[in-house]
Amino acid sequence: MKKYFKLITIIIFTTSILLTGCQSSKKQEHKPDYRSTAKKFIDQLSNEGEKHKDKTPSFKEVVAIHKKHQKNLEKYYKEYKNNVDPQDLKNKDNKKLDHLLTEIYEVNHDFTINVNQVGNVKGVDEPTYMKHMTQHLYLAEILSMNVAKELEEFDYNPLLGKKHSEALEDLVREEMPTDKLPPYVDMQGQDHMIPKDQRAKISKIDLNKYKDYTSEKYRKKVPKEVINEVIDKINKKLDDDIQFKHVDEDMPASVTTALSKELDALDGYL
Repeated sequence: MKKYFKLITIIIFTTSILLTGCQSSKKQEHKPDYRSTAKKFIDQLSNEGEKHKDKTPSFKEVVAIHKKHQKNLEKYYKEYKNNVDPQDLKNKDNKKLDHLLTEIYEVNHDFTINVNQVGNVKGVDEPTYMKHMTQHLYLAEILSMNVAKELEEFDYNPLLGKKHSEALEDLVREEMPTDKLPPYVDMQGQDHMIPKDQRAKISKIDLNKYKDYTSEKYRKKVPKEVINEVIDKINKKLDDDIQFKHVDEDMPASVTTALSKELDALDGYL
């Protein structure tokens, strides 16, 4: 199955000008140029997605893969950010690419966090795990699709070249992932649920952090009251162990579309 800055150590050697007449000296850690750093991060994300592409792992292996995937993503992103020189992000194209790479990371990282919460529940069975995973995969692919729209508004080829531009495009989804919805809807009401005494370990689905996941073309947002009304309708049709949290702010089209499509599927099948 698939897709912090660390404190920069600057050693300063200072001698007293008054006593020795010498000037202080400062040695700063050298960082690679931004393009090289971005390309390496893209390679790491691409390779991570390819590791288990042609395999059919068991349920236990799937759980282990997602846990390892989360650790690897965190490692790659930390390394990437450590190697980014803040001066390089003053360039608007570098800053835009950094923004998009961060969104791609966050979408994938959030998916693994949410799925691993379920995987960490003692005695969770495969149908329950798959139900939660399908919901989070659907949302991740919707958000990834929105990143693809942002990419359309940005000429990244001069920064990355053909090879890495194509690799970047492969990291995002360009089509609506509604194929995930019918099987997900069928999983509701089948008594495959996380025990009530363990539900505190599972967070409600929180869409608030995605309030700025939008392209220039689709910048208009939908009022939070409208979004929360849709969320209430969805929650009534979903199992008790998988619920959406209300949003606190107006949300972009990507979130609105995700919820509307899910509600349509639930209305059509339940």
